[in-house]
Amino acid sequence: MQVSKRYPDNDQQSLLETAESYLRESVAPLASEIDSAPEVLR
Repeated sequence: MQVSKRYPDNDQQSLLETAESYLRESVAPLASEIDSAPEVLR
């Protein structure tokens, strides 16, 4: 079975780098806060 590529390799790498950056800068700090103080979810 052959998988068709939706993005050229360089575009896919750029997308992955953008996603990683977003997760590290935006999601990780919030996750750390929730881990240390779960009441912030309420």
